[in-house]
Amino acid sequence: MVCHGADIEQFLNAIACLRRESIVRNAIVVAIHEGLSDELWRLLANGELDAALYYDLGTIKSVTKLPLFQHDLFLVGLPQTLMSVGSVERTALREFSLVLGKNGTGGFVESVATADGIELRIAFDVAQKNLKRELLIHEACCTIAPYGQFLDEINSGVLSARRITPRLTPTVMLMLHKALSAKTREFVESTIRAVVKFRIEESVEQWRAINCAD
Repeated sequence: MVCHGADIEQFLNAIACLRRESIVRNAIVVAIHEGLSDELWRLLANGELDAALYYDLGTIKSVTKLPLFQHDLFLVGLPQTLMSVGSVERTALREFSLVLGKNGTGGFVESVATADGIELRIAFDVAQKNLKRELLIHEACCTIAPYGQFLDEINSGVLSARRITPRLTPTVMLMLHKALSAKTREFVESTIRAVVKFRIEESVEQWRAINCAD
């Protein structure tokens, strides 16, 4: 199973549960691989990976895509950098110096901004969370990220988050290679979906069910 490096923390519980259940049932061996979208696309298409948790990468003939959940993206930065605790208009994102990677969340944000005619100010092309956090704190930059990615920093008051309107809402997918046996596919999907359901009900990381308005 693979997750995009910048977003892997939000999936750790799901992966841990999958690994634990696989040991109990002696079902499969779970090995974790972190990668970027280009690499992920190639490994999935070639059958070198069996499953992935990621945003929608498009169509791969050998891969089945299953929508898991959606989450809004937030403008995150120091309280004094964000200037407000209220929501921020999507068009106003051009006013902030941003730290964004080119893959995963960053790629999604840039594609939406381009479609909307919004020219973002990308100060640093960085996806790695720890380095991104240092830039937010010491360079007075902001980033656009899932709420849960900086949950500890937001809860402690080090960073703040502003909701973006209209929403930026990517869908997280479970992608399964079609060569997997039906039994393995059912095991992986049911285990991951159970964890996702729990996290949605927990409401800590702002995950929500597909097509849920709130």
